[in-house]
Amino acid sequence: MQMEIQRRKNLRRSHNCCSPFSEKLKCGDCGEYFGFKVWHSNSKYKRTIWKCNARFKGESRCATLNLYEQRMKELLFEALGIRMENQETVVGDCRAVMEELADCSAIDAELKAVRRKKEMTGG
Repeated sequence: MQMEIQRRKNLRRSHNCCSPFSEKLKCGDCGEYFGFKVWHSNSKYKRTIWKCNARFKGESRCATLNLYEQRMKELLFEALGIRMENQETVVGDCRAVMEELADCSAIDAELKAVRRKKEMTGG
């Protein structure tokens, strides 16, 4: 928890947790973060859009199009569904990598040999 607080503090940006997309969308054109805006907030046509924060800044305004939050959610759930379909394969691959990285038998053998050599030389 403390590491996350420090990470956010180092970003020097405020953190808004009102959406799973907050402070995670970066513009591919200019590198600025996306912010959200609610259109027609008091009507049946209400929708949330995400736009590049540089869209209305300065003279060289970003021309990236708006993103509709509903479509973003659909794509996120589609991606999660694909990931869940492959979950056993992904978990198996991760376990294999962890076992390979955690295998210290070669290092232990080398350490044992160094200790033996040290004992034999009296060092």
